[in-house]
Amino acid sequence: MYNYVLIPGAWLGGWAWDKVDHILERSDHNVFPITLTGMGERVHLASPEIGIQTAIEDVLNVIKFNDLENIVLVGHSFAG
Repeated sequence: MYNYVLIPGAWLGGWAWDKVDHILERSDHNVFPITLTGMGERVHLASPEIGIQTAIEDVLNVIKFNDLENIVLVGHSFAG
């Protein structure tokens, strides 16, 4: 079993992975679709201070908070 951290591209949210996460979950994997700060449903948090470092922190926080190992990191577009 793997832990999939799914990161959408610019202006998208974790919901962009809805079809993919269901497939992975049916295969007994844990799935963590995230929304980066300032994107998707978190667009209200956008500010000039938000940048790539914030995106990195968002991803690392999901990994640390959930104590994840055996991670498969999947990024689309901007998240790549």
